[in-house]
Amino acid sequence: MPNRSAISKAAQPSTAVNFDMPAGACDCHTHIHADPEKIPFYAGRVYTPEPASPEEMSALHKALHIERVVIVTPSVYGPDNSATLFGIKAFAVAILGGIGNAWGVVLAGLIYGVAEALIIALAGSTYSQIATFALVILALAIRPTGLFGHAEVKKV
Repeated sequence: MPNRSAISKAAQPSTAVNFDMPAGACDCHTHIHADPEKIPFYAGRVYTPEPASPEEMSALHKALHIERVVIVTPSVYGPDNSATLFGIKAFAVAILGGIGNAWGVVLAGLIYGVAEALIIALAGSTYSQIATFALVILALAIRPTGLFGHAEVKKV
């Protein structure tokens, strides 16, 4: 079967959502397709998807008014879950910094990177992913809107 490649961006909705989405709406199955130059696809895949970066997926979910997502490793990576971890880290940093706050995300990225490097230096790389995500969860438990986010008040 021929291996098809695509060089494009993830499709974004062209029609605005003109109805109220339920509070906490969730996309229960979404994929991150990273740059194949950085995270190569599995050689035995049966299709080649178009790229879908964390930024593009975040924009898509924002446009659709989706507040939560479940990121699933696509079959095109075979047993390698690097692209999924990349996507989860990107979302974790965006949430930690405060959704929509560019400087907050930059600072959160630095904090996340330093924390991950320290955990690797002190405890090794085996548990670095778990420990770093645990720190993000702890920070969000203390400050749910992220470090620099603010709660939105909706009047109904």
